[in-house]
Amino acid sequence: MKQVITILPSNKIDKDKWNRCVAENTNGLMYSSTAYLNAMAENWHGLVIDDYAAVMAIPWKKKYGIRYAYTPPFIQQLGLIGDAASYDWRQILNAIENFILFADLHFNFSNASVQSAVELISKTNLILDLSVGYLAIESGYKTDLKENINKATAENIL
Repeated sequence: MKQVITILPSNKIDKDKWNRCVAENTNGLMYSSTAYLNAMAENWHGLVIDDYAAVMAIPWKKKYGIRYAYTPPFIQQLGLIGDAASYDWRQILNAIENFILFADLHFNFSNASVQSAVELISKTNLILDLSVGYLAIESGYKTDLKENINKATAENIL
């Protein structure tokens, strides 16, 4: 089944539909919300599949008249938000290639299926669960870290 892919400038995106897609999908990270993208990226377009069933932000800049995609500061992961495995990555990447000439895209943790269409470099992402509270986190500290924290506290560094 052919998917309908549209690339829209950020000011033409239906923000409610876009943000709903981000909020309702397990791979919808805050980096892909329209408010965050507007604050962090100078320019961005959105790749929209089948009336916001899946979305992907494409931040871009221009140099010497050539548009290129980049990853803005403080945006760790973007990639396709939605059920990435159910989409044709070749078609998605062709749409992106028709929009920009060069790209440095950081896909999100659930976009592993893109490897069927392009070579990726997988990076480790360490996540610290802050909901357990500081004492639980501190109990996992190594002895030398606890000693360094105590020394820094005694010297009024912390």
